[in-house]
Amino acid sequence: MEIREYKKEDSKELLNLFNKCFNYDYKVIDMEPTGMIYVVVIDNKIVGMATIDILNDIFKNINYGYVNNVCIDPDYQGQGLSKKLMNKILEYGISNNLEYIMLTSNKKRIAAHGLYKSMGYEIIDTCVFKKYMK
Repeated sequence: MEIREYKKEDSKELLNLFNKCFNYDYKVIDMEPTGMIYVVVIDNKIVGMATIDILNDIFKNINYGYVNNVCIDPDYQGQGLSKKLMNKILEYGISNNLEYIMLTSNKKRIAAHGLYKSMGYEIIDTCVFKKYMK
C-alpha cells in the first residue's frame, strides 16, 4: 500500500474511483488543485483518494485546509486506509503551517464521521449553503 501525490496520468482511474464511490457520472478532471490530491495505491490500482485545498482568512491572517472527496473503493473498505489517508492529509497541513483543517461530510456517512471524530475533528455548529452558478 502506498499513498502518493496524484499524477496527470492517474486522471482516468481517479475519475472511475470517484464515480464509483459517489455514484456520479463525471467524464473529466479538468482543473488543477489549489492544494493537493492524494491517492491510495494497492497492487498498482488506485483504491482511494482525498483532496485538500489551502484557503486563507484575510482578516485573521491565517491559512487553513479544506478536505474534500475522501473516498475508498468499497471493495477495499475496512482495512484502515481512510485513517492512513487522513493522516497524510494532516502531515500536509502541518508541513504547510495550516491553522486548522475542516471538511464537510454527508450526514449519511456515519462510519466516516466516526473516523473523523476519532482523529480529533469536531462537529461545528454551522449550515452549509451552495448556489450553482451555471
